[in-house]
Amino acid sequence: NRRRRLLLLLLRLVPSSPPSISVSIDKYINKYTNVSRGELEKLSACHFNTVSSESRSELMFECLVRRRHEKREREKKNGRAALRTRPLVQVLSVTVQPKKDSPLLIYGEICGEVYDSGAKQVHELYKRQPDAAEIVGTNTELSLIGQDYSSFPPRTLTPLSWINVKLYDGNDNLFAKRRFCLDEDQFENDYEEVKCRVISCIQGDITFKYIIIPFGVNCRISIKMFDRHLVNDHIDVNGKIVVRYGNTYGNCIDEECVIFDKQNFDFERVGFERKARFLKIPRCWLATPAYAPFIVTLDLSEFGTSRKILNETIELLEGSTSEDSFFQEEMGLLIMVEAEWFEPDPFGSPSLLEISAKDMEELDTDGEDESSDEESDDDLPSNFVLSGLSLLQF
Repeated sequence: NRRRRLLLLLLRLVPSSPPSISVSIDKYINKYTNVSRGELEKLSACHFNTVSSESRSELMFECLVRRRHEKREREKKNGRAALRTRPLVQVLSVTVQPKKDSPLLIYGEICGEVYDSGAKQVHELYKRQPDAAEIVGTNTELSLIGQDYSSFPPRTLTPLSWINVKLYDGNDNLFAKRRFCLDEDQFENDYEEVKCRVISCIQGDITFKYIIIPFGVNCRISIKMFDRHLVNDHIDVNGKIVVRYGNTYGNCIDEECVIFDKQNFDFERVGFERKARFLKIPRCWLATPAYAPFIVTLDLSEFGTSRKILNETIELLEGSTSEDSFFQEEMGLLIMVEAEWFEPDPFGSPSLLEISAKDMEELDTDGEDESSDEESDDDLPSNFVLSGLSLLQF
């Protein structure tokens, strides 16, 4: 009897889940023809697990479906919004290979130099202090970083950006110090091909993997989490998030780019307050081909309990914004994954010669003969037409 009373008391203390609210999908099928049944079912499953008021929830749900329907109706009539593109570079990974079999402690920084109106700006790719040195073994990828989610517009690397490498080992000895240009050569024949730059050091080698994107745009990835049970103020997340490009011209569709990696005793805390539901992603800003979708693989768990939060591979590409939602029933978590595309700043790098459309017309009609035009073209970078001038349907 004593155990029974204790059990009943514990059950009273455990908060009950809000009632499950459902909606008839059929009544929306004919009304909103631009939204498929599969989308409606998924939207319903995720949406009705976040609110407890049935009348309010149905109104919000129909509003959500109507916005999606109307957006696609506008795209049918007017086409999708266009984004101005320019040549960009995305560093996929930086790998350290020590010459000795024993692991090393590595710290220091790797950064890119981006020039804006003649002023140098620094784009940090890697930064570790001595007290937070990283353990590297055979072919270990360094934990790269990027710009903050709120950074806008981001300082994006271009084919003529310079990379500065300055790394030390655990004994404060210089491991690598090098400055190099990502691509000093022409790149018309290197459309989205994976490039490798190997830096040989006394204690080992460093390999940079990156791609040059002739028609590039910026993409920002975000992940939001909501607690349906409303009993926790935070959740500690670890695991890995990897992105790949889909349907590209080059050989980079199988190359992975790690944007989040917290393993073992490392984790990222997500608060459930109104303005603190985002999972902080170290590399949330990426450069991508304007026409290519993102393939995102998420393998996330709760730190401490190892309960699986999400293990999914999704494809994101839909206009200027694309998103997907998942509901974890056991933990009462709604996870929203979103990608947003932005056109890069066309004036971000004076190291690339940029000519406006008006100037191009003047060059074509200034009365100079063909021989003088050809001589002047030889002095121009071969990629000058691409820089800040190309418009792609997105």
